[in-house]
Amino acid sequence: MCVKASAPAKYRALDYTEVCGISAIYIEIRGQDFDEPLGTLVYLVEAGNGEAIEIPERHLEPYE
Repeated sequence: MCVKASAPAKYRALDYTEVCGISAIYIEIRGQDFDEPLGTLVYLVEAGNGEAIEIPERHLEPYE
């Protein structure tokens, strides 16, 4: 997956290369953390340097 160019800067900070996990937002407070509705998928992605971050699905696109 690639981070979309239109994604907030906090998600574009590193060159993320690998999806390590996927979870759904099912608790309201977690949705507020991401400013996303319940049911949104959140991807845990890892950069080549080992740093990882969770990114909501709408800010990602398939790597081509």
